Amino acid sequence: MIVDALNTIYVWIGANANPDEKKYAQQTAQKYLETDSHPRHQPQIEIIYQGQETPSFKKLFKNWDDEMFKSVSHK
Repeated sequence: MIVDALNTIYVWIGANANPDEKKYAQQTAQKYLETDSHPRHQPQIEIIYQGQETPSFKKLFKNWDDEMFKSVSHK
């Protein structure tokens, strides 16, 4: 999943993502940045793995529940 937070593009990779999804996730985000017309100040791409979500990522989701993915471990 790619989340555009203007100056940070988050790429969230779920525990069950296959190797190709993991491999191409950052490339897809980079292409998105290159083709998007929104003005940005020093944009960055941040890779987030399921279960290792940062507070800045979680705050983008009003009803974030830390318990939601507890039964699924990161591979």
